[in-house]
Amino acid sequence: MRFKIKSGPLAFILIASVLFLALLCGYRMATQPLAVTKGRLFFAELGAEVRVRRDGYGVPHVFARNEDDLFFAQGFITAQDRLWQMDCLRRTVQGRLSEWFGAQASGTDSLMRRYAMGETAKRQWRTLDESSRRILERYASGVNAFIRHYHGRFSFEYRLMNRVPDLWKPEDSISLLQAAAWRRDERWLSDPFFAELGFKIDPKRFRELFPNVAFHDTAYLGGESRAAAWNAFLRRVLAEKWIPPPVSGNLAWAVSSARSASGKPLLSIVLRSAFTNPSPWYEMRLSAGAFHVQGFTLPGIPMVLAGHNKSAAWGNTALLDGLLPAEGLERKEGIPAVWNSDRELHTLNRLNTDLHWNAFADARFTYDGCGGVFVCADTAGKIGSRRYGPFAQTLYRTNFQEGWTGVDESLARGTGLRLPPQSGRLRRLMAEKKKVALENFKQIQSDLVSENAATWTRMVRTILRGDSLKDAIQNRLLESLFRWDGSMRHGSAEAAWFETFVLEFADLLCRDEMGDSLFASFLNLSSFFPECLGNILKDPLSPWFDDVRTKDRIETAAEILKQSLVKSAEKLKIQWGDDFSKWSWAGLHTLSFRHPLEQTALVGWMFRSGPFATGGSYGTIASADVDWTSPFRTSAGASAKMVLDLSNWDNSVSVLPPGQSGQLLDPHLQDQVQLYLENYYRPMLWDSSKVEQAGWDLLLLQPESAHAAL
Repeated sequence: MRFKIKSGPLAFILIASVLFLALLCGYRMATQPLAVTKGRLFFAELGAEVRVRRDGYGVPHVFARNEDDLFFAQGFITAQDRLWQMDCLRRTVQGRLSEWFGAQASGTDSLMRRYAMGETAKRQWRTLDESSRRILERYASGVNAFIRHYHGRFSFEYRLMNRVPDLWKPEDSISLLQAAAWRRDERWLSDPFFAELGFKIDPKRFRELFPNVAFHDTAYLGGESRAAAWNAFLRRVLAEKWIPPPVSGNLAWAVSSARSASGKPLLSIVLRSAFTNPSPWYEMRLSAGAFHVQGFTLPGIPMVLAGHNKSAAWGNTALLDGLLPAEGLERKEGIPAVWNSDRELHTLNRLNTDLHWNAFADARFTYDGCGGVFVCADTAGKIGSRRYGPFAQTLYRTNFQEGWTGVDESLARGTGLRLPPQSGRLRRLMAEKKKVALENFKQIQSDLVSENAATWTRMVRTILRGDSLKDAIQNRLLESLFRWDGSMRHGSAEAAWFETFVLEFADLLCRDEMGDSLFASFLNLSSFFPECLGNILKDPLSPWFDDVRTKDRIETAAEILKQSLVKSAEKLKIQWGDDFSKWSWAGLHTLSFRHPLEQTALVGWMFRSGPFATGGSYGTIASADVDWTSPFRTSAGASAKMVLDLSNWDNSVSVLPPGQSGQLLDPHLQDQVQLYLENYYRPMLWDSSKVEQAGWDLLLLQPESAHAAL
């Protein structure tokens, strides 16, 4: 027998009730796993009480009585906010995403299994020093305590997919540390590109486009067909969106007591990564034993990677890829092996605990990785820079006539690497002020001027030598572009035209030599892409300007530039009309914090954060890289910022978009987005007495014996 519900009040009430119950169930699923921030929790693994204060942005301040309990608490608290993210990263590294996501992750799994980071982590675990092993064990114990405590109440993502997390192992943290270094190493993507390009063009043309990159030893890739197949495979991997193109270019700089308005050093940290939801970074304060440290961490890895302890602060400036030395670099099935990271945990331990002047200057202070410069400042007033990476000599500098350090040419010299493109702009801004205050550092971190873009327009003007474009409107636009200072601010019409022009210019300049497939790989090399095109502009007689597909004529530099300018102007005209004042960089350039499940049918909207209109570009200090494969979406950039005041740690500030939490419906999931977009910061309170008096949420983690005594 069938029952029919007649239309009317009863039907409306029934439908409304069903919708209400569905929303209620969904709300309960999303809120039940939220982090417990008040009250008491009891664990057999603890030896003494741990106090966890969370500030108004959900940043935890962890106070323990011993280091074992401290790292147990760090693992537990991080898992409260970020377990699903940690689990996805672990599965990515192990090549196990397909177990959850099927064929849409098969290419990523194939790539990561070739690296075998999990197996490497197991080998390195056996050789670690006892202190590092203990830290990793206690961190894993804290993560696993969370998994057991919240069993059946995991985050919404787990419930949506009907999955549960595996227990955490100490080796998992080692593999994530390796993966963090690997994601900054461009060679896994650039080496196959260079190899295939080397088969297509002669060495002279190669050197014109990439003067800082020599022909690599490409024998390990086989012939041209093997290189082409490998590049096709990497394009497939990137299209799956589990692994972004490599992101490097962290910036750190410090000003000495002599240049600081407070009489004590200031240190600036700008960390670059893909923009994701949740953030790749996690902010935390840890206090127990020798550890009294505050700053940015990576979920899944204990200790603090960039920040300050009681007496000193540190960050790093990355040296970008070029011709790297072959020492320590093995080849495996067409890809470079990961860097040996045995000593990284030991170095992090020293940074977190006994980082002071003598320790930083110690020759035994080592750090493997892609190559970069540690920047340090201490409360005694000293600043210094120390090069790290796979180099025969580790340089260290302390005497700076300019009164600041961070992007010193001498530390990159002889490495085959190059400083980030923002270095020149940073030097110019630092030279403008005799005394520098914390507010000045915040302004510098928010700077949107690309000196590379301004240099480009000057070269274009020199080559055109007064040549006109298609019509009077375009010529007026061109004059405006030539007067432009390179500012990539939100409302800049010149920035919109310039970036559109760059893409058209690249297409006309390179696609004919490279072919469609290899040109698509070229667009993924974000740190090479704009710079190497500028190298061609330096020589108007370069054979790159000739279109090899036109056999009966030779195109000139002026012709290619005019075609690029006209095509880009016509595209923007279709979108916004002839009125140049209505063109806007932020109208093209948008920022989204991407979540792996945002494309999921029906519920994907719940995980989306953005798009937000934004300024900046790859070449600005406030970097917001263009995804050239999906113009002009922002793919990566300055994803975490911090300014540390060594005259009073309580004056320090930071911003971490989109927020601390990775939990759906948590108030701290996206509460720092507007801060970031409007160039504001949150305070970093350090004085423990002020922390206790601030009225923040207090969670007590206590030994099981304390529970029995209640």
